Amino acid sequence: MIAMTGRVHNAAQVSRAIGRAPDLFRKKLLGGLLSERDQFVGSKGKDGVFTKKIMRKTSMKGTPWPRNIARIFGGRVDGGERIEGMRLVMGVGESKRFKYRHKEGYGIGLYSGMPFTSVIDFLSTGGTIQPRNKEFMIMPIYRNFQNKKKIGAQWRSMLANHELEFVREGNRLYYFRKNGYGDDRDLLFIGIKSATVKRQYDFYGDWNKRLPRVGSRLQKKIDKAVDVINKGK
Repeated sequence: MIAMTGRVHNAAQVSRAIGRAPDLFRKKLLGGLLSERDQFVGSKGKDGVFTKKIMRKTSMKGTPWPRNIARIFGGRVDGGERIEGMRLVMGVGESKRFKYRHKEGYGIGLYSGMPFTSVIDFLSTGGTIQPRNKEFMIMPIYRNFQNKKKIGAQWRSMLANHELEFVREGNRLYYFRKNGYGDDRDLLFIGIKSATVKRQYDFYGDWNKRLPRVGSRLQKKIDKAVDVINKGK
């Protein structure tokens, strides 16, 4: 809860203060909420503390999470025209800065066929993934690819050109490069029945840890607004 205090003035000062107070408090609160959003998930030209944390994570390729994907986390202020009902909404997909376009059903990887926002939501809890429409999920062995981009296109091309041979062992398929090196570098893909993914982040947990400091900073902004009104400026 944000507290507001003031001091007594004459009638003219009180009338002027009452006329200014609602919009002044609204602007201070709105500015404070937007500032808190930007500090946490970033703004157009700057990354927030949570965005930076996400980019320090490592993907299955062994590379950091891309900045444009990390910026899928965003926020907005609803009801900014009035103090009553004004609220900060944050989470996955609340960012206009997010440019990544996930190709649904591209056939490769754990999340084949899943909309990208659904993938990010899933990573907030983790769990078991199973094939959506096929018997196996095809997983690339990234370390054995010189070109780690467009793996799905490489998979389709290799299949069409009969460049792969496979061996089934239990509930797995192992796809090897034909006429390759003759060692473990020839293993390019594995077909699996399911996979367990650990929780990758805790957006709301991290945000909730900040709330005491957020409340303190917002209170200071309101106090400054009260000071302005008290001084009759």
